[in-house]
Amino acid sequence: MAFFRKKRQDKAAVGNAARENDARKDVKEGITVRAMFDFLKREGFVPEKDLNEESVIDFKYQGTPVRMEINDGEYIRLISGFSLKPEEMNYFNLLLAATNVMYELRMVKIVIGERWIQFTIETLVSSVEEYSVFFMRYLDILTNAITRHQEAYTKYEEERKSAEEHSEEAVIDKMFQEVVESQSNNPLKN
Repeated sequence: MAFFRKKRQDKAAVGNAARENDARKDVKEGITVRAMFDFLKREGFVPEKDLNEESVIDFKYQGTPVRMEINDGEYIRLISGFSLKPEEMNYFNLLLAATNVMYELRMVKIVIGERWIQFTIETLVSSVEEYSVFFMRYLDILTNAITRHQEAYTKYEEERKSAEEHSEEAVIDKMFQEVVESQSNNPLKN
């Protein structure tokens, strides 16, 4: 009986030593894609590895697609964004809204391309445990930045349209149209 107890204790000691070795390895190597993948699963996400890029994990947060890039074992970037239809967008207002959001939420970077807009939060950390403390807050800030940008863009577009309607030329055009319409409906016209 003592023999079997000793064997179980030896197995437990080997298992503990292996876990400690893995933990030391993670500290040496920094954050690994595998460790972050496992962390996301434990947090209830459904992570997917990008088949084309080894250091990328994709997942969704409250319906929003998020990409996590892990570089050099300590640099993590959370990215979200969406595509744009250039013919429907006013790039000046997109940039103005992005500038305001980046001023309000200083840790968010916004990059606007011709057909896309990207929101990022970047951080340096030494372990998954350290990152886990701030992870949910980062996701909330990222999705908040997207919402704030959309609200600011809508506001600037409404202001631009209103200014165009109330410009001097627009007022004169409107008065001219009213005069023409009133004359076409005038029964005394002849």
